[in-house]
Amino acid sequence: MTADSALAGELAPLLGPEVGLVVLDPAAVLSCPAPVHLLVIDSHLIRPARARWLSRACLPRLLLVRRRELDRLPCLGQAIAAGTVDDLLVWPCHQVELRWRVERLLQQGREQRLLCGAVLVDQARQEVWVAGEPIRLTPREFGVLRELARRCDQAVARRELLAAVWGWDEAHASNVVDVTVAGLRRKLASRAGLIQTVRGVGYRLAFPVPNG
Repeated sequence: MTADSALAGELAPLLGPEVGLVVLDPAAVLSCPAPVHLLVIDSHLIRPARARWLSRACLPRLLLVRRRELDRLPCLGQAIAAGTVDDLLVWPCHQVELRWRVERLLQQGREQRLLCGAVLVDQARQEVWVAGEPIRLTPREFGVLRELARRCDQAVARRELLAAVWGWDEAHASNVVDVTVAGLRRKLASRAGLIQTVRGVGYRLAFPVPNG
């Protein structure tokens, strides 16, 4: 995330050929032609007037701060304390440090975040994002969606959801799963169809085909 073409040009060769670099428009965080797994943010974009979009960023965030600016950004400490960014790197830096920090954040993202199509579940922050938009869920709704995302595009039995979210077995079977799924669908609104009913089994969180 930068408006500095020179900075983008310097980053690409340091990241290596196996890491693709997509320059994003700060006005449209996730609007890009390729999957994005990590946001590398130019420190210019954390100024209060430009940082509105940061609260919507649902990916690991590495902040690049130019050495000469370390003492000129009064909002830098606030951004770190508030969890607006996940790591900070003083720029320019050595290739080894850049790649180590990038890989660490990518690994952290793989461990903490479940991605199924348009649905991203952040297990550490207990947050859910659908097509880049945050969705507020109850703890039970979050638990059901998390279990469905773990088994992306696969049928998950009601008894499995009961055990994982409520800690019940089939002897305690009730309609709580169906009621919770109904609540989830209401909150997903136009994307309610992402949660599909599998007759005689349970539910599936669909991974839709492109343009489907």
